Amino acid sequence: MNETNDDLRLRKLLRESRSNEPLPPRFQDRVWQRIESAEKAASARPAFSFAGWLTALFARPAVATAWVALLLVIGVGTGYVLGGHDATRWDAQLSTHYAASINPYLADNR
Repeated sequence: MNETNDDLRLRKLLRESRSNEPLPPRFQDRVWQRIESAEKAASARPAFSFAGWLTALFARPAVATAWVALLLVIGVGTGYVLGGHDATRWDAQLSTHYAASINPYLADNR
């Protein structure tokens, strides 16, 4: 019942809001010109652009958060792996240098 009552009030409001004023000269022509220019501009744009795709992708917060989390995990993992290799190399060099510093016979054989 409430829905039909709202419909009746809307129809009444629409009937009352109509204006009898004439449209400006060449109004329809200008509307069609604007529509045509908008269509031309849309067709002139490239069908696919990486920047447009990237912007559309990151416009959704859930996807942007997932990408940030993924890149963070990749960055931390890469740093951990590369840092582990460097630490192992440095540990070997430091232990060799330390042993050579306390044992003069090892310093000659290097």
